Amino acid sequence: MIYYNISPQCVDPNGQPLYLTAQQSTLTVAVATLLPNNDSSQLWTPVEYISGNDQGFVLLNLQTNMVISAPDNDAAVILTALNAMNRGTWRFIGQDYGALQLQANTDMNLNVAGNGPYPTGTAVLAWDWSGGDPNEVWNFQMVVLQPGKAGMYSCLP
Repeated sequence: MIYYNISPQCVDPNGQPLYLTAQQSTLTVAVATLLPNNDSSQLWTPVEYISGNDQGFVLLNLQTNMVISAPDNDAAVILTALNAMNRGTWRFIGQDYGALQLQANTDMNLNVAGNGPYPTGTAVLAWDWSGGDPNEVWNFQMVVLQPGKAGMYSCLP
């Protein structure tokens, strides 16, 4: 599989890049600065998903093996099992940085909560589009994995 770090254009209070991060203990999603050794909580795979009129991709997290779902508008996104997914199909609109739109309601986009600053731990929401502010546009950065010990994979810096 190919994994990505997914980064909003906004940064933390010290100017450091932020990355989409699965919060396994709470089954939520937040942003955080890059964790050591490309922690698997920050590694995501877009997987094509087609079910009736619901066509797009899900964002599958390596650590949790769960996907980002947006069960409510203007609310926090959560992690769910693929078979329990509720409104978790997305599409990317843009070039380098672009919107991650919820397929079920394209008025809703993946968004870092608030108007900044954006410290580590800031929640990620499905929120109304505001025209491309730095907290609502995202970039996918491929992470190259190499085979490690006992069939595990390690991330290259």
